Amino acid sequence: MNWFILIGIVIIVLGFSLKLDTMAVLIVAALSTALVAGIHWQEALILLGENFVKNRLVTIFLIPIPMIAMVERFGLRQQAQHLISKLKGLTAPILLYTYVVIREVSLAFQIPLGGHVQFIRPLIYPMTEAAVREKCGEDLSDEEVDAIKGKCAAVENIANFYSQNIFVGSSGVLLIISTLTEAGYDVAATDVANTALTVGIASLIVVALYMAYWQQGLNRKGRK
Repeated sequence: MNWFILIGIVIIVLGFSLKLDTMAVLIVAALSTALVAGIHWQEALILLGENFVKNRLVTIFLIPIPMIAMVERFGLRQQAQHLISKLKGLTAPILLYTYVVIREVSLAFQIPLGGHVQFIRPLIYPMTEAAVREKCGEDLSDEEVDAIKGKCAAVENIANFYSQNIFVGSSGVLLIISTLTEAGYDVAATDVANTALTVGIASLIVVALYMAYWQQGLNRKGRK
């Protein structure tokens, strides 16, 4: 076995560790692997271009980014914070937990709702930060702001990860069935979906407990 073919993995690990440009690291890793494998650099570039064109829909997530920048430029963030300031009883943990529930339900029915770019960055995060400031005052440190960002990103990841296979016709369920069938296991789509439903409910319980813990911390900070 030609172990030098694994040079691409080494380049990716080093590049990501040094926080270099992601796209540049991937291209260098791909070209290095191709050259070590005996593929001419021109042929390697052709392969990269052909595969990019075949999978160009993967980059469709970039389309909303300019739109989000425009709506933020014209005050969406400020309006979201203003809305939260009017809802006195809506705390940050309640807001995030409500989003998790709505996100998991939408995924269970394969309704395209939510996402880091579409919802978390322009709406959920500003509203959550405003709710925390409403409860604890304006004196939030950079670490506390980063923690709020992390919680907002986490609820999206949790909802998406633990409920994406609840729908029996989802691509994840079909992939699981095909993989297990090839391995000799007889599994129905409903079995996978029911298991995913159990996991999704369990994730909601865990998130609820964490949000209750966070709420207690906010209450203590608000009384100081």
